[in-house]
Amino acid sequence: DTNEIIRFELDFQPKQYTNQELPISGRIAIHDNTEIGNSLSNSYNLQPGFYYQFYIKRQSTQMLGKPFATNCFDYVAEEGQRLNQTQDFASIPLSQKQCASGCTSRFTINQCCCWPPELPYVRNNGLDVNRSLTWCQWRFAEAQNLYGMCWDKKARLKCAMQCQPSCWTDHYELSVQKLQFEYYGRPGWDSEDEKLMNTSAVVSIRYWTTEHTIHKYSAMFAILDMVCYVGGLVSMYTGISLIAIYDFFILSLFIIKKKYI
Repeated sequence: DTNEIIRFELDFQPKQYTNQELPISGRIAIHDNTEIGNSLSNSYNLQPGFYYQFYIKRQSTQMLGKPFATNCFDYVAEEGQRLNQTQDFASIPLSQKQCASGCTSRFTINQCCCWPPELPYVRNNGLDVNRSLTWCQWRFAEAQNLYGMCWDKKARLKCAMQCQPSCWTDHYELSVQKLQFEYYGRPGWDSEDEKLMNTSAVVSIRYWTTEHTIHKYSAMFAILDMVCYVGGLVSMYTGISLIAIYDFFILSLFIIKKKYI
């Protein structure tokens, strides 16, 4: 299949984690390279004995930075080099979503000295250098009051508002087919093999279509926007607006013209 991105055979290795009498499963999260995979959201459950086909439809949005209304921030260009040097995926964002996630993590750590279970934990991060933080315990009944204090809604909203939108954002629509091993097409992989049925799964990730839709913002009335932007800066720092300068210029021309008539 020319649309296939990757295919892999997954061995759950149940004997290393539990006995084979207990049911086992796994989770897979599909995300782009600007985000950290989160098994708690946007993920799928995988069971042994099946062939999974994930289909991805990709759409992208390209925004404009200052002085335009979208006011986006190029996280990859601005933060990519620093991230390559430190590999600190938790503290250095590559997208608006990761920026808000890092801001929320910092708030919770400073407030309650624990890591919020709603966010994925990254081993190599500047927020927990010594790897000493424990998970916040607000999911337990006796600690419900911690949720409102450590996972404050206003703080999360503030984090979301202060992080600028990414100049380039990828959006993925996912659909999945769960098939029997016979559809895999590999000799020996069928529903009659009890060992494979209890320990293995096959995952194929492919594009639904080769088309890539890009929603690109373009500058409209760019000169007018620039004049308004410059005029705003002039009025902010000098207290004189471009409209006042224009009125003064027109009035001066009118007086001069009247004087020589």
